[in-house]
Amino acid sequence: MKNALIPAGIYGVRALKGTVSSITIADQTTFMTLRMYGAKEPEVTLRFATGQAKRSFAEGSLIAFQAVAIDFTKDPFRLALEICDSHCFVELSSK
Repeated sequence: MKNALIPAGIYGVRALKGTVSSITIADQTTFMTLRMYGAKEPEVTLRFATGQAKRSFAEGSLIAFQAVAIDFTKDPFRLALEICDSHCFVELSSK
């Protein structure tokens, strides 16, 4: 899974959706944690390479995204993804 584009259009899925749980900035890198599909706890972290976080998203915003996998933990489920190139995106989503 590492370095794979998620979801990459498999089965026609263009993007995953999640709700912004928190946003932090450390060393010019922005980290956004997301709750996926009604989960109570954040399961996904999006990491924006320096200068990539061009928009600001408020906590509680529903977003759609496609990104590159950089880390995965099965139990508890945690997925870290990076917004790093022209194939990756994050955008506000309607429900």
